[in-house]
Amino acid sequence: MAKAQAQAVVFPFTTTLQQRQTLHATTGAPAADGSYGMTLEVVAQGSALKLPDGREQALPVKVPLQGLKVRGTLTADGHIVPASVETEVENATPQQREMLQQLMTAMMQQIPSWEPVQLRRGETVPQHLKMTMPVPGMKPLDMQMTAHQRLLDVHDGVAEIDMVYTLSLQGDDAVALQAGGSGHGTLNYDVATQTMMSSVSEATITFVTDTHDGKLQIETATRQQQTMRPAQKR
Repeated sequence: MAKAQAQAVVFPFTTTLQQRQTLHATTGAPAADGSYGMTLEVVAQGSALKLPDGREQALPVKVPLQGLKVRGTLTADGHIVPASVETEVENATPQQREMLQQLMTAMMQQIPSWEPVQLRRGETVPQHLKMTMPVPGMKPLDMQMTAHQRLLDVHDGVAEIDMVYTLSLQGDDAVALQAGGSGHGTLNYDVATQTMMSSVSEATITFVTDTHDGKLQIETATRQQQTMRPAQKR
């Protein structure tokens, strides 16, 4: 903070960061035991700082995800086979490749830990998730999230679901980092294929960490949009 103040940066200050990613997910035909292969590829990536006048200033990419491919095998009930996870990424250092391998393996192992729920119109059902996030150079961070989902309506086989959630992030004794926040949004879910079609969500998260100059608090407000559609057959 002292360095920033020496450069005439006045606290608090607000910046708007825009991140865009395009992902392509494909699955293979099921085997006799019901397991199947999956490949997730990042086909486009970009970050930009939105200036007060509305212009966007492109930012350099510190971790190159474009071209990243994550392959793995899932069991019939949707759980990843840990030993099957492989990552492939271009233009990355050996350290970045190792970090991405650890991160993707941890995420794909833990994401299926969401317990399935059945929703009835107007009823709110909670879901609880605990995840451990690997961080290079330190012990993993513990994340907890609780989401309350409510079925609003169903039109032409597509369910509209309202979601409100809270989350917290905690480091160990050696990492003085805490984070907490909440968010809300809606998603459209195809009942027949059991896939999410689109979602819009907003969240506010506060990070607090200790520095040599004192306690640093960062507040973030994010808005995320996702759209999924079947790829055209070649």
